[in-house]
Amino acid sequence: MAPSSTQDLFDAEHPTSKSIEKIASVHQYTAPDFELFRHLVPLVSSGKTTHLNAAFMPPSNLIVNEALSRFCSEALHRPSPKSRWKEDAEAVRELLGRYINTDPSTIAFVRDTTEGLGSFIRGLKFQPGDNVVILDCEHPNQAFAWLTLRSAGLEVRLVSTDPENPVAADAKTFAPYVDERTRAIGLSSIMFHTGQRNDVADVCGAFRHRGIHVLADLTQQVGFAAVDVEELGVSAAAFSLHKGLNSPTGFAALYVDTQVIHEMDPVPPIVGYGGVSSVGDSEDFAVPEGPVVFHPTAKRYEHANMSFISAVAARAFLQFYLEVMGPRNLEQRLYSLGDALRQSCAELGVGVVGPSERKHHAPHLHVLRLQNPRWSERLEAAGIVATKFRIGIRVSFGFYSNLEDVERLMAVIRAGLESGIPPSLKPTKRISCKRCQYRKFAETSRQFKCSRTEPCQNCSTSNTPCEYRPVDRKRVPASHEYVASLESRISWLETFVQSLRVATPEQREEMLNSTAAAEGKDHSLPSSSYKAQKEIRTDEGAPLAPGNYISHLGIHARSSANLELGLEGSLIYHGATSIFRVDLPSISKDPRDPENTTAALLRGGGIEANFESVMQHFGIDGPSSPAVLQSLTQFFRWQYPHFMFIYREAFLRDHFSNDDGEGDANNGRNNRKYWSPALLLSICALGALVSLDTKASSERFFLAAESIIMVTGLTRPSVATVQAFLCLALYEIGRGNLSKGWGYSGEYATQRESLEMLRS
Repeated sequence: MAPSSTQDLFDAEHPTSKSIEKIASVHQYTAPDFELFRHLVPLVSSGKTTHLNAAFMPPSNLIVNEALSRFCSEALHRPSPKSRWKEDAEAVRELLGRYINTDPSTIAFVRDTTEGLGSFIRGLKFQPGDNVVILDCEHPNQAFAWLTLRSAGLEVRLVSTDPENPVAADAKTFAPYVDERTRAIGLSSIMFHTGQRNDVADVCGAFRHRGIHVLADLTQQVGFAAVDVEELGVSAAAFSLHKGLNSPTGFAALYVDTQVIHEMDPVPPIVGYGGVSSVGDSEDFAVPEGPVVFHPTAKRYEHANMSFISAVAARAFLQFYLEVMGPRNLEQRLYSLGDALRQSCAELGVGVVGPSERKHHAPHLHVLRLQNPRWSERLEAAGIVATKFRIGIRVSFGFYSNLEDVERLMAVIRAGLESGIPPSLKPTKRISCKRCQYRKFAETSRQFKCSRTEPCQNCSTSNTPCEYRPVDRKRVPASHEYVASLESRISWLETFVQSLRVATPEQREEMLNSTAAAEGKDHSLPSSSYKAQKEIRTDEGAPLAPGNYISHLGIHARSSANLELGLEGSLIYHGATSIFRVDLPSISKDPRDPENTTAALLRGGGIEANFESVMQHFGIDGPSSPAVLQSLTQFFRWQYPHFMFIYREAFLRDHFSNDDGEGDANNGRNNRKYWSPALLLSICALGALVSLDTKASSERFFLAAESIIMVTGLTRPSVATVQAFLCLALYEIGRGNLSKGWGYSGEYATQRESLEMLRS
C-alpha cells in the first residue's frame, strides 16, 4: 500500500524547509534511494499504472501534495498569508539560482515558457531586414513568437532537419544560415519530440561574441539534468516548473543575462508596477510623471502577483530535488533507465528516434519508432501512459521510474510484435489463407497462388470456407539498429572471451565483476597468447590409431584438458570458464606421451564422467545426495502416474546399479540405457516442486539438467535423452515459459522420430 504522506515514508513532519533539511542531513552522505522515492508517487507505487510521460507532465507526489495542503490551510486560517507566500517565491528564486548557477536577480517568474520566451523576443530591437535563425522543428511556442514578427520586417530563417533521422544541432548546424544581419538564434536544449540534446554551449561560443543573442528553451532539461547557464553562455533562457520540477502548471522562470539587459534595456511586452523600480511593493501611490524606470535585472518582466500556490509547491520540491536527490544523481539514474530501454528495443528490432550517444540525447526522453495507431491502444489497455507523435511514441522517465517500468513496457511491445502489429504505418504483406497454404505444400508440382482477399478467389471458386490465421501478416524484418546491435555484442563477446582465456583467476574474477566489461570495454589479448605446438606428422591416408587422433590434430597436453569425447568419438571443446572443464591428472604433461591422447580421455569417461562437477556448480552434492533421493521419491510417489513415459524400473535399476560397489562407476554410467545425468536432474526438478521444503532446489536441478543436455543431448538420440527433453518441456510449460517449453518439446519430437527411424 502506498504511503499517504511523506511522514509515512520518512517519519518526519510536513516537508517544509526545515523538514527537507532534516531529510537532506540523513541522505547527504549516502547515495539517493530512488526505489524509496518511488513511494512518494502513489499513482505509480500502487503498480496499477506505468507512467512514462514525465516530459508532458509527471504525476504529483506527496511532497507537493503536503505543500499544497499547507497553502490551503494558510488560506483558510491565516488572515493575511500572502506575505509568507512571497517569502516562498523568493526562496524559489534563491533555489533556482543555486540550481542553474546564476545570481537570483537574473531570474524572473512568469506564467509559462511561452510567456518567458515571448517577453525576451518582444524586447529584442531589430531593423527591417534583420533575421533570426531557428530549427524547422523548433517547439511551436518559440517558433510562432518569432514568426509573428515577420510583419514587422524580421526575417525568420528555418534550418532544415531530417524528421526521420534527427541529429543534435551545434554551431555548424546554424553557421550556413547566419550572417551579419542575424540578431538571434533560438533553440531548445532538448527537443520535445525527438529527445535530441542540442549543443547550446557550442552555439553560444560561436555566435555570442558576434553580438548574436541565443535564446534557449530549457523546459525539457530543467528537473531532469544538471543545468549551468554560465557554462551554456546563453543570453536568455525560459523554462516551466511543471515538468521536471513537479510543480502545478502556471509557474515558470525566465533567466536573462544582466549584461544583456544593460545592453538592450528592453521594454517588457506587459508592464505592471512589479517591474518598475521607482515604486515600492504597494500599489498605493500617485502615478509619477517622467520616464518609467524598470528594474535593472530580470525582475522587470515580473508582475506583482503570480501563482503563489505553485511557488509554495516549487519550494518544497526544489529543496528535495537539490538537497536529497541531487540533479546529477537523477540525471545518471535516468540515463541508466534509458540505456536499458534502448538495449531492449534493439533486441526486439524496435528503432529509437535520434542519436544514440548519451551526450547527444536526453537523459529521460526517448521516442520509439512505433507509428501504427494500434500501439497507442495497446499501451493504454496495459495501463502504460505515454505520448504519441507523428514519428513514434514518446517514452519519458521521472524520478519515480525504475527498471520494472521498462520491463512492463517491453513486455507489451514484445507481445504486440508477436501478435502481428507492425511498428510502422506501412502495412505488412498478408500471408495466404489456411487452405491455400496447405495446397501449396501438398501440390508442389504446380504453382498455386492465393489472392489474399476475404474470401480468396480459390476458396470462393471451390465454394469452401476461407480461414486466415490469427497472425496473418508476414514477419517484420529485423531493423538496421537490431542487426548493428547484434554485431557489436558479438564482437565484444569474442574479445571478452579471448581475454578471459588468457587471464589469471584473479583477473578473470575482476573482469566478470567489472561494470566496465559490461559496458563493452576492449580487453585486448596479450601478444604472448598460446600457440599450438607442432603437429605430429603421419603418412597421408594412413589410418590413425585412436590414441594418436588428438595428437595428429596438434592438440596436446596444454589444451586437451579442455576436450571431451562424445559418444560417437566427436570432440567437444570446453573453454577455460566452462563448468564442464575437468582436470585430468592421469594425463602426462609430455605431448609425445601416448597417454595424452584420445585413449586417456576415453578412460576418463568423457563428458558423462564429469557431470558431478556440473551438479556441484549448481549447489547439488551428488547423484546419491539426500536432496536427489528425496526429489526422486517425491516424483515417483506423486507425479509418476502422470509421467508414465519414464521406464521406472529400468531407470531405478540403472541409477542404483553402482551403489553396491560392483564394477567401475564411470564405465557403468556410460553403459546405462535408461538413465542419464540430464534425465536424473530433470526428474528431480519436477519432483522437487511437490514439497515446499524442496521447491527452492527445483530451479537448481533444472539449470543443471539444461546445462548438461544442451551440450550432450543434441549429438545422438537416446531413450534417456528423449525423456529428459520431455521432462524439461513440461517443467518450462508448467511455469509459463511457453516458448522455451515448446522448443524442448520440439526437440523431444525430433529425437523420438530419429529413434523410430533407427529402430526401423
